Amino acid sequence: MRDISLLFEFDASQVTWIATANNALILDQPLRSRFREFHIMPPTASECLVLAEEVMRAAIKSVAVKGFKTDVSLRRHLAHLPARQISQLTLEAVANAVAAGRKELKLDDFPRWLFDDDDATGESSTTPNYLH
Repeated sequence: MRDISLLFEFDASQVTWIATANNALILDQPLRSRFREFHIMPPTASECLVLAEEVMRAAIKSVAVKGFKTDVSLRRHLAHLPARQISQLTLEAVANAVAAGRKELKLDDFPRWLFDDDDATGESSTTPNYLH
């Protein structure tokens, strides 16, 4: 194979190709036969807590607020969310805490919908749409 952008030739038979699919059954069998399939199961509840904790710690560390505590005890309220949303919500919560003059997270720093299933009218609160 010849790469026209870098002007070199290489043996494509030595390349390891990686692909992902949400539903492998819709892929043509000749294409599927070229791949080794791995079925990745969703994380368990306890694994979700660990993942939420790690994402929260990374988000808190990324803003580098000197002396900010990395207490992630509120992780159970975020563990059901995708990692990107956990990070976004944690960053917003850190900003709220800093704006309030604190260096630790409190329940009030996060959006109410994380903790309240119903509002005063008995209707479900809606979650904002974050890009994933």
